[in-house]
Amino acid sequence: MGEPAPAVVVVEKDRLPKENDEIIRDSGKRYKLSRILGEGGYGIVFASEDDGYQIAIKTEKFSKSQLKIEIIVLKAANSMNCKHFCELLDCGTKGKDFDWMVMTLLGKDLHKLRCELPDRKFGLNTALRIGIQTLKACEELHRIGFVSRDIKPGNFAPGVKANRQSRTIFMYDFGLARKYVDKNNAVLPTRKRGWLAWNNTVWKSECT
Repeated sequence: MGEPAPAVVVVEKDRLPKENDEIIRDSGKRYKLSRILGEGGYGIVFASEDDGYQIAIKTEKFSKSQLKIEIIVLKAANSMNCKHFCELLDCGTKGKDFDWMVMTLLGKDLHKLRCELPDRKFGLNTALRIGIQTLKACEELHRIGFVSRDIKPGNFAPGVKANRQSRTIFMYDFGLARKYVDKNNAVLPTRKRGWLAWNNTVWKSECT
């Protein structure tokens, strides 16, 4: 009889974290994943706290993650002091399980807030304030060289009172965003909308 075939080791990947898990940085910093704010097929968003500041931790399966482009957008927005974008506080990847980023916690999105109203509409003054702020958010996004390609009420939300940001509307969720100008401010050619593939080198450099 011949030698037995070597055992095949199957490496699991794309394992998302659960409530009360922790993300531990090499530096020893810990983020506890408290309650779930939302979840989909590829990721989960958790609420957490960091030194009294209310934060959100977004996680996405490693093989399906679109956090790379979101981090690039938020870093660009933060560097330009854009008022209507979350602060990117930290980001990283956990092996081949999931990518993650830490950002400012937001309240319910505009779609949910409107649906909770008795007549399902905002008052005139509120609608005007929301309209002005969402337009300013779009203007800021374009100023840093990106287009969203996914503008909708569900991608805008006010901040939370605990962070003293409840009167500011923030734009979020940039998984479909793309850069539309090059370094010389020339408009880039259009391309087919599809899955965003990003070089791992870019991901690592953005998360250091």
